[in-house]
Amino acid sequence: MEAINFLDLIPVRAKENIREGWQIGFKVLRFKNRFWSWFFVHIGASEDYVVRLDRMGSEIWGYIDDKRTVREVLVRLELHHPGKEGLRDRLVEYLKRLKFHEFIDLKKEENIVRD
Repeated sequence: MEAINFLDLIPVRAKENIREGWQIGFKVLRFKNRFWSWFFVHIGASEDYVVRLDRMGSEIWGYIDDKRTVREVLVRLELHHPGKEGLRDRLVEYLKRLKFHEFIDLKKEENIVRD
């Protein structure tokens, strides 16, 4: 099996987002269990909440266009933040978290990479 370089993968948006000015957010269900979801709606609570990305996370989200590789996103970040250290590590960790929470998928060429 061929080893895959993370920087060669293409992040693909898997969830609709909410834009508030520069900030990006996502609606997330509070509970996956239908009973608890029903219960909280009936007592007047919302069945979902909004996860908001920080400024860097929102900027990265803007570079995800389902075509650019992680490497290309990194180049754009480096152009907008010259001399800033740790961009590669932050980008990789951030994309792994987005993948874990199912906000993105990762693909190589025509194949989507799923865990």
